[in-house]
Amino acid sequence: MKFIKSEVNEIKSSEIDPKNIMWAISAALKYLPFKAMCLNQALVAQKMLKKRNTSGLLFLGVGMDDKDEKGMIAHAWVKCNENIITGNNSLEKYKVISTFTWN
Repeated sequence: MKFIKSEVNEIKSSEIDPKNIMWAISAALKYLPFKAMCLNQALVAQKMLKKRNTSGLLFLGVGMDDKDEKGMIAHAWVKCNENIITGNNSLEKYKVISTFTWN
């Protein structure tokens, strides 16, 4: 059995285009047998960025539910540089309760 040797070039964080990660996650969502929620997507984005030695921030936030006056909702999103990678919907209604960084 022959093994093919492949060279992997180290990718610099300045060479990473966060839009490619956003695209990859949204493309993969179409093929999942379940609905991936914002936390699932944020954790995948974090893993993909970390694997590429690119730092970022994972945010957890809470807000009031528009449909239920007494209810609360939670949301997770990832930011890399100035780009929101996942969870970029109505962020203004969430109060950040925690952030996580890597690298």
